[in-house]
Amino acid sequence: MRGQKVQCLLALAKRLEKAQKKHDNVGIELDAIHCDLTETYLPALGLKRPGRRPIEHAHRLNVLWKANGTAAVSIDNIPPFSLPLVSAHLLEVLAIDGPNVDPADLPYVPFKSYRAIMAEMSRRLGRCHREHTLKQAVYRLKLQLYPYRCEALVVNNRHKKAYRFLLVSKTAAVGAAAL
Repeated sequence: MRGQKVQCLLALAKRLEKAQKKHDNVGIELDAIHCDLTETYLPALGLKRPGRRPIEHAHRLNVLWKANGTAAVSIDNIPPFSLPLVSAHLLEVLAIDGPNVDPADLPYVPFKSYRAIMAEMSRRLGRCHREHTLKQAVYRLKLQLYPYRCEALVVNNRHKKAYRFLLVSKTAAVGAAAL
């Protein structure tokens, strides 16, 4: 009798895991379709998203942490809005400035590899982040940025397996001014 209960519990656990993977894969696939549509197919056809014009890049990002764990975020001239803990940390990590390895990436902050982002998120939040967790966090961040027309500022480079926030790099601006 006890063996049957264990078998039933194991079967239910497998079904639950399979359902969770399907759910997560659907979210990732929807994000990929959205990116392909907005970043590849519509521009190739000379079309823009109907009804709204997304921000093309940002010059300034401010994140002010609140006592309740959320953050007040302001991007350029957009009034401050609130982001939850994980999304705010992810946005900060994606906006970290540094030297650009690829000159084609100028004048924006450099791409960060999935591994570098996961390591920094793990360090900041004190829990392990996997690639799947990162993709879900990016998807949620884009959803939270959508009402403010800045979801397109989170850019994915699938070939490099990297993300970045389209923030004009201060080091690139200094280098360009010196020329």
